[in-house]
Amino acid sequence: HVTYTQQYRRCGRAGCPTCGSGQPGHGPYWYAYWRENGQVHSRYIGKSSPYEALSALNNGGTTPTVDTRVLRVRTLGAFSVLRGREQIPAECWARRSGTVLFKCLLCAPGHRMHQEQLIDVLWPSASSAVGAGNLRVAVHWLRKLVDGDGKTHIPLVDHWLTLAPSLHGDSPVEWLDADAFVEHANRALAGDDLASCRAALDLYGGEYLPDDRYEEWAMSRREELRQLRLAVLLHAADLCARAGASQEASRHLHALLAADSCHEVAARALMHLHTDSGRRAEAIRVYRRLARDLKAELDLQPEPETQALCRMLYQ
Repeated sequence: HVTYTQQYRRCGRAGCPTCGSGQPGHGPYWYAYWRENGQVHSRYIGKSSPYEALSALNNGGTTPTVDTRVLRVRTLGAFSVLRGREQIPAECWARRSGTVLFKCLLCAPGHRMHQEQLIDVLWPSASSAVGAGNLRVAVHWLRKLVDGDGKTHIPLVDHWLTLAPSLHGDSPVEWLDADAFVEHANRALAGDDLASCRAALDLYGGEYLPDDRYEEWAMSRREELRQLRLAVLLHAADLCARAGASQEASRHLHALLAADSCHEVAARALMHLHTDSGRRAEAIRVYRRLARDLKAELDLQPEPETQALCRMLYQ
């Protein structure tokens, strides 16, 4: 079973306009992921759709048929929706109520919400009757946008609205990048396979729904995904350190601290890493940055264990 995902990449060049603030980065590029002998493997495919890139292998040179009844949604780093092989243009998502309805279903457990919950999110000041009417209009608009052959991706059953990625019942695991990341991340955290950690981290394409950074309905899911990424980074760093891959361990810890400068466990691990490599001055700088950010953001001091490590560095 091969999972295909689209991801953006940042080149790291100073001043690159494609990677600047508010920009998703270069791409999107297609990657393939699969499990073999208990390990997760990945392969870069390119900008071309995997259905086209692998057509010769799968169909003797003919263009494969893509099920247009399946939605594939990107939420990490940017928002986009594929219906089959075709991307729904960004300008089609201009209607706020229908777009927020769709994104709320993406965030919800099981991708389903009760009508009253959605009305509270979308029209908190409206009466029940007005809210119900507004919701009917938003659902109608959304179905026109995403549905295909008479069936609907947004069924309503017993006052519950559900987002169904497939119209024939079988939902591919990769249909939603956030769900694919969670699955791979939990699998990585449950074992000691560095390749699984790398594969999970590759699936994290950036902040969850960045255009909705201040929307309350997205905050819980965004923080959950962020914390899961931090946990995988820390786990990967630990595995690298144990394997003697200190440079990769350092990269993972630096990435973690860039996302959470007050993460004391990561800072302490990086201090140990620098100390073991004979770079005590670097370890002290890590401590000073941690102490500064803890004081500025949380009005806290480093834990006694971290302070003791710093004192040892001055001996």
